[in-house]
Amino acid sequence: MIEQFSFNMNKHGKCTWVNGSNKSLIEACKEWDKATEKFNDNELYDGSDYDELSGFIHDNKAEFRVGSSAGHKTHIDLERGTVEYYDTDVSVNKEMKKLLEKEGLKCYKYLEDRTEAGIKCMGLTEQNVKNVVKKLAGATSMDFRIPAPGLWWRNTAKKHPKILGCEDETCRIEIKLKEEKNA
Repeated sequence: MIEQFSFNMNKHGKCTWVNGSNKSLIEACKEWDKATEKFNDNELYDGSDYDELSGFIHDNKAEFRVGSSAGHKTHIDLERGTVEYYDTDVSVNKEMKKLLEKEGLKCYKYLEDRTEAGIKCMGLTEQNVKNVVKKLAGATSMDFRIPAPGLWWRNTAKKHPKILGCEDETCRIEIKLKEEKNA
């Protein structure tokens, strides 16, 4: 006899969670969802990437799809204090490492097997999870923005001129998230 399992699911924007999941992760997902909307409104995403964004939370774990590639995901384990960001693009991994380390995480190159690459970070806590997850909004379409920042960031730089002084994607994302938080 096959037992049927029934989970009470909740949804908000691109976030879905099972009842009883960690409230800090749920709130972090909602902040990520807001940040993705702002990135998309500012034309900082490729449409195919935006259409695939999602977050799923179960207990103390979360999975975020941050791009159109099937493997472009991030795994969050609040109990273990880890963030695993998967991407094969070296320049994106470098920028994501810098972004996540600004939130107090210790990150290193991650290679589980020959098919998956990315970074793994330690030091995730209830106190920094919201800011860490919000930074994941910057990962989406970063591979397009890095080689052509003037094209992708020109409209956002009109609202946030400090972006013009940035030399890397980490700086531009940090300014965008900070300025919109203060707005």
